[in-house]
Amino acid sequence: RNLPFPPTEKPGPLQQDFTKKLQKYPEAEDWAAAVAAAPYYDFLHLIKTIIESEKSFDPQVIRRVLNSTSGYAGLVGTYAGIDVGTHGRFS
Repeated sequence: RNLPFPPTEKPGPLQQDFTKKLQKYPEAEDWAAAVAAAPYYDFLHLIKTIIESEKSFDPQVIRRVLNSTSGYAGLVGTYAGIDVGTHGRFS
């Protein structure tokens, strides 16, 4: 239970899937691995989602969609927005 969930709240399917993937690596036994990896997992998953929805690898298209992203539910929370200046805000 390394992710930010109180004892009364069960982690969602996205968090459970991430944990199962992480548990396959013995070097990831320490809680720090989940804390360090979660933001990168969120970012890569969001990039994948953008590429698939826009059907484009064009960096300008990806950047435009990233800059207008709001309400993206990631492992570490719900992103209120992602842009070059803030590198992500949570709602």
